[in-house]
Amino acid sequence: MRCDNLGCIGRLKDGRLVALTMAPQALREDCERASVVLTALSAPPNCKAMVIDRKVVEARGAVTLFGDQLTMLTARPPGYARPWTPQPAMPALQRRETPDATPRTGDLEADDQ
Repeated sequence: MRCDNLGCIGRLKDGRLVALTMAPQALREDCERASVVLTALSAPPNCKAMVIDRKVVEARGAVTLFGDQLTMLTARPPGYARPWTPQPAMPALQRRETPDATPRTGDLEADDQ
């Protein structure tokens, strides 16, 4: 690993670069050169690298990368719910026509009125 005031860069055993980006001005270069970018910032949407940024951590929790293919395992995979974590907003329910349940006049008893 080599570090400066903008972040750190290291190599995986196969030679691919991993960047720990700490300054916004380093994101563009790290997104172009590295295979993986780790940052507490928000990476640009056009980043070519696998990105673990603040958006990923907020949505998925802690992240582990493992194996030669850098498989990502997250604490909160899609669809996994815990009672103490906020749930994504549910889509609005569509209104359905409610059938008219008012009894017909001929069906009413004397004490129903």
